[in-house]
Amino acid sequence: MSNLFETTDPRSRQVICTETAWNNHILRNRPWMIGWEEDIRRAIEEPYMGIYQDADFEDRNIYYRLHKGKDRYIKVVVAFDENGLGEVVTAFPTDTPKSGEKLIWPESNP
Repeated sequence: MSNLFETTDPRSRQVICTETAWNNHILRNRPWMIGWEEDIRRAIEEPYMGIYQDADFEDRNIYYRLHKGKDRYIKVVVAFDENGLGEVVTAFPTDTPKSGEKLIWPESNP
């Protein structure tokens, strides 16, 4: 299994996107996302709205970035292992964050 890309998020955590995840989890359901690799990588490196804790999976973080020229976001779901290595699970466009996601970076002030 080779990597489509490797990058680092704003918290200095390494994230990879495998060719398997890209082909089987992203393009299989959304073939029109061919060519969005750079957008997904940038969402991880420079999330527009911050980084969120997934509402359903404790080991997953969510990265949002405005899609170029659109009023929609790219949502990138990354699962982190016990060593802190992240792997892209899926990515897709969305209008809003999912209910129950909690902002974890930057940390919000009470």
